[in-house]
Amino acid sequence: LWDDRTFLARMSSNAAALNAWASRMAATHGGDGIGRRGLGVMIGLHMPREGQAVEVAKRCRERGVLIETAGPRDEVLKLLPALNMPAEQLAE
Repeated sequence: LWDDRTFLARMSSNAAALNAWASRMAATHGGDGIGRRGLGVMIGLHMPREGQAVEVAKRCRERGVLIETAGPRDEVLKLLPALNMPAEQLAE
């Protein structure tokens, strides 16, 4: 799998798209203290207001998005998309 150049290119492209999205979210909501975390396709949005990340995760799951929270107070919304996810599906 790691020798498959198509797979690696897709993963790199997905990581760039996901990082751009997370950076836009942090910039748009940075005044609320939301910050981007992570590396590659492992991305998190730190949400300092108590319960905020948990509420967002709940709404995402209601829409069929598999997502979880992390951190000692569940203050990080964690995205771990499948490595082989098509770009079109990631964009949704």
